[in-house]
Amino acid sequence: MHSLAGKILRVTVDGEIPGDNPFSGSPVYSYGHRNVQGLAWHPRSGALFASEHGPTGEFGLQARDEINLIKPGSNYGWPEATCAVSRPKMVDPLVCWPDAAVPPGGIAFAGDHLLVATLKSEALIRVRLSGSDGQYRATEIQRWFVSSRSSGRYGRLRDVVLGLDGSLYVLTSNRNGRGRSKPGDDRICHAPH
Repeated sequence: MHSLAGKILRVTVDGEIPGDNPFSGSPVYSYGHRNVQGLAWHPRSGALFASEHGPTGEFGLQARDEINLIKPGSNYGWPEATCAVSRPKMVDPLVCWPDAAVPPGGIAFAGDHLLVATLKSEALIRVRLSGSDGQYRATEIQRWFVSSRSSGRYGRLRDVVLGLDGSLYVLTSNRNGRGRSKPGDDRICHAPH
């Protein structure tokens, strides 16, 4: 735990290490992550979820983007394993896309649904969850704003936020050299509740 790379860190608002962190005297909350992009807490249970980019050629692997339910002190596998690993002492992802790149951006909850902004796949993904008390499973996955892979209405989606008014706000990311920029990009799209 000497390196902070590949970790989710937890500190107080003053930058101190909480006394109940899983590793005494360390800001490390979980490890074995390749590239976490978003964090969101379930509105009722407070369970922490993370979106994570899979490999982009490392070890000859592609795709394998993940959604993880984060448990304190747990190992999520990288670089020894990706996707559903079913290995001792490693936590399998809640959702994994092993065959096609679905690189996630930010995530947010709307009720029991986890919303995932995606970049290359250009979709807003809704993951319907069931369960409680830290035991969740994905029961349905829907892709919004796309007609096929990489043909989204708004292009690359960087983040999604549920506003105080109950509306969804989605941020595009098309002018960074990786997307197909359109007039008016980049923008914040608003979907009223």
